[in-house]
Amino acid sequence: MEGKGGAKLIGFHGRSGDAIDAIGANFFASSPPLKQLEPQGGNGGSAWDDGVYDGVKKILIGQDGNRISYVRFEYVVKGSTSIPHSHGKRKQEPKETSKGKTSATFGNAIGTKFVFAEKDFVLVGFRGRSSDLIDALGAHFAPAPLNVPVPAPAKKLEAKGGNGGAAWDDGFYEDVRKIYVGQGDSGVSFVKFEYVNGKELVAGVGHGKMSLLGTAEGCYDNVFGIEAELVTMLRFMTNKRTSPPFGLDAGTPFTLEMKDHKIVGFHGKAGDFVHQVGVYVSPISSLKPLRALSRLTKIK
Repeated sequence: MEGKGGAKLIGFHGRSGDAIDAIGANFFASSPPLKQLEPQGGNGGSAWDDGVYDGVKKILIGQDGNRISYVRFEYVVKGSTSIPHSHGKRKQEPKETSKGKTSATFGNAIGTKFVFAEKDFVLVGFRGRSSDLIDALGAHFAPAPLNVPVPAPAKKLEAKGGNGGAAWDDGFYEDVRKIYVGQGDSGVSFVKFEYVNGKELVAGVGHGKMSLLGTAEGCYDNVFGIEAELVTMLRFMTNKRTSPPFGLDAGTPFTLEMKDHKIVGFHGKAGDFVHQVGVYVSPISSLKPLRALSRLTKIK
């Protein structure tokens, strides 16, 4: 029995003597219903549905060449219990994505694009179809808790520098904990960042070429003959201090910052040197933003 708007019957009231003179009912207005987003993809394989949980804790993705062949979702129940569900066929070692992070692209970024997102709702489960491959994927969403805003994705600021090297992207986190910079004779040769997600410390992957001396601020790596623009200097500014310049203070200056925002992640391009650096930023209330100040030049 339901009332207006899907309210649930939870009790009765009324008047009675030797007979029932009047009767009424108490209803409870439940939360807005869950939303199911239909699986996107093909019709192959068998259908599966993990159901609905308090949240999604971890996602692991496995590939078969350039195809997605395996997914594993870990769900949260009552804030701590982790419930795993796996689908497809595990062939290569799966790679993990983390909460608050934009992952690398898995598989081929071709074909029809789809996005799972619902305003004021949070992701609480997955559904789909699979066989030896992941044929289709859908999702469950639940209303966000009252007075708890759904966090907005960080903003990605365009990387500055040259077009040499390969693209890399650490994604974004709650904060940046530590920055490592390696130097070569011609500029910055290596960068690595450590991030914070809640109580978790996340070590990023190193980018560029690390010297034999290891990874540390101020180490040197002698590299010559690079015919491309590369980052020749990095300086970082926090709410507490400004770092010394790393590399050669020469070339075209640029600044990576957004007013009332802090840096929460890095991306760019690197080969034997760091050719580009860009950042992710998120809003802050009282702290001054972390800024990355750099220069680039063309080495002939």
